[in-house]
Amino acid sequence: MVANRGFDFDAGTMIAQLEVFDKRVSDFIDEDVAAHVKSAETTMKTKAPWRDHTGEARRTLWATGDRVGGNVHFELGHGKDYGIYLERNNERRFAIVDPTD
Repeated sequence: MVANRGFDFDAGTMIAQLEVFDKRVSDFIDEDVAAHVKSAETTMKTKAPWRDHTGEARRTLWATGDRVGGNVHFELGHGKDYGIYLERNNERRFAIVDPTD
C-alpha cells in the first residue's frame, strides 16, 4: 500500500518571493537601459563621421531610454538644430544617429 504524501504550500511566501523577483528583474532592466543609453551616446560622440569645427554638434548628441509599460523606448538625437542636416544631407554619409540605433 502506498502512503499518501502531501506537501505544505504557503501562498503568502510564494507571493513575497515573486515580488522580490519582480523587483530584481525591474532593477536589472533599469540598469541595462542606463548602460545602453550611455553606450549609444558614447558611440555617437566618438564615431560621428563629420569634422566638427566648434565641437557643439558632437558635444550635444544625446540618448535617453525609458520604460513605457512593458516596453523599453530609446531616443537618440542631436542637440543642435542643424543636426538634421548632418543626418540627412550628402546621401547620409555623415549620419550617426540612425546607424547607432
